Amino acid sequence: MLWTSAISVSEAEDILNRIDFLETWMTDLPGYSWVKEGLAVNFEKESLTEYASHLADGTFERFVDRSSQQFDRALNVG
Repeated sequence: MLWTSAISVSEAEDILNRIDFLETWMTDLPGYSWVKEGLAVNFEKESLTEYASHLADGTFERFVDRSSQQFDRALNVG
């Protein structure tokens, strides 16, 4: 045989199941909408405190929407 698979069908299925698990975990994270919008993630303490505050207050999605609009305006003006 000239070509043989590097992994078996069951190994491929296992890999795909793991990818699905990680994708589900990632999309369930509270800050996923921020990343999905393509907004930059700032890991400075001040920014993380602001993110955590919005999460705790239940205003995170509004915060993401407002930040996304500001980001879009900055791109369109520049």
